[in-house]
Amino acid sequence: TANIGYTDGDNAIVIADGGGITAANGITSTAASNTFGATSFNDADITNVGSIALDTIINDGTDITLDSGRNIIFDADGGDFTFKDGGTTQFQLQNSSGDVQLVNNTQDKDIKFMGDDGGSTITALTLDMSDAGSAFFNNDIYVPDQIIHTGDTDTYMQFHGADSWRVVT
Repeated sequence: TANIGYTDGDNAIVIADGGGITAANGITSTAASNTFGATSFNDADITNVGSIALDTIINDGTDITLDSGRNIIFDADGGDFTFKDGGTTQFQLQNSSGDVQLVNNTQDKDIKFMGDDGGSTITALTLDMSDAGSAFFNNDIYVPDQIIHTGDTDTYMQFHGADSWRVVT
């Protein structure tokens, strides 16, 4: 099969029969827009030492893995990260004037904090969104001093010294 190519002895650029192009030292665009147009990489890996500007990544139905030798940083100037399933928003992480908000966008569905306890998956805390956010703890709640009634700061339960507690109203 004949190749069309420029070579200086190391096959720097090769255009194979059928149109495949190989550039030994990468491809650089010098166009004013610095774009290549629509480009398909099929299943090839893309290695980059700089930055890549993208609007949308469309996948062929397999997983997408972000793997870094250091940190993975997400920077959204709009302040929101939206997680979707099949195009439907499931939950969001939002920045509201510096406050972090975790929003479950599905009506009456809970927020669960889960972990591994001795090899078993446990639900440590469930926030029940169908009950205005009632909190259900799987085990103990440690309180160093008192539990104060919302909107009535002189009504509280206080853990007053060793082995005693009192209710103040």
